[in-house]
Amino acid sequence: MRIYLTTKGNIFIMKSMLDLLFTTPNVSVIFLIFIYLLALIFAMTVHEYSHAVVALQEGDATATVMGRKTLNPLKHIDILGIIVLLVFGFGWAKPVPVDARNFKNGSKSEARVAFAGIKTNFILGVVFLFLTQLFSVIYEVSASTSVAFLYFIILLQVFAQFNIAFGVFNLLPLYPLDGYRLLASRLGEHHSFMRFLQKYSMIIMLVLLITGALYYVIGFINSGIVLSFTNFFDYVLRGICIS
Repeated sequence: MRIYLTTKGNIFIMKSMLDLLFTTPNVSVIFLIFIYLLALIFAMTVHEYSHAVVALQEGDATATVMGRKTLNPLKHIDILGIIVLLVFGFGWAKPVPVDARNFKNGSKSEARVAFAGIKTNFILGVVFLFLTQLFSVIYEVSASTSVAFLYFIILLQVFAQFNIAFGVFNLLPLYPLDGYRLLASRLGEHHSFMRFLQKYSMIIMLVLLITGALYYVIGFINSGIVLSFTNFFDYVLRGICIS
C-alpha cells in the first residue's frame, strides 16, 4: 500500500519577515504583515489544491474524497505551521493524501502530481510579476500619487515573490518535498540514493537552514527569476507605451 502525503505538509522556509519590512520604504508595517500572511496562505492553498486536482486527473480520488480538492484555505492551512513559520522562518501546510496505487500511468502520474503544485506557483508568480510591472508602468506614466494604487502594486509584487519562492523551495530534491517525489518517480523509491535522502534529508535541511545556505540558494534563484521576468515585462510594456 503506497499512500503518501505530497510534500509531507508542504514544509516551507522563508527569510524573516524583517527583511521584507525593513526593505520596503514608506509602507505601513501592518499592511506588509497582512499581505505577507495573505500571500503565504494563497501560495500554499493553490499549491495543495493543484496536487489534489492532478491526482484526480491521474486516477486517484483520495484527496477529493477527503475534501482537499478545494480553494478553501481552511482545508489546507495548518495554523501551527503558519505560526512557526512567522517566528522561526520555516513552517508547513496540511498534507494532501495521495494513493499511488490508483494512478493510471504509474511513475509518470506520480511525477505529474508532484510537479502540479510547483507549476501552479510558477505560473501564478509570473502572472503576478506581469501585473506588477503593468500597473507600475501605469502608475509612473499617469504620474499617480495614489497611496492605495501603490499598496496594490506592492501586494502584487509580494504575491509574485511568494509564489515563485514557494515553487523554488519545493523543487529541492530533499525528502519529503516535491523535488524528492520527482526524482523518486525516475529512480524509484528503493534506489540507494533515494534511501539516502529518506534517511538524511532532515539533517541536510537543518544544516542548510542553520548555516543560511538554504536562504541563499532559494533567494539567489528566486531573485534571478523575478529580475529576469520583471526586466522583460518592463521592456515590453514601456515599448508599447512609447509607441
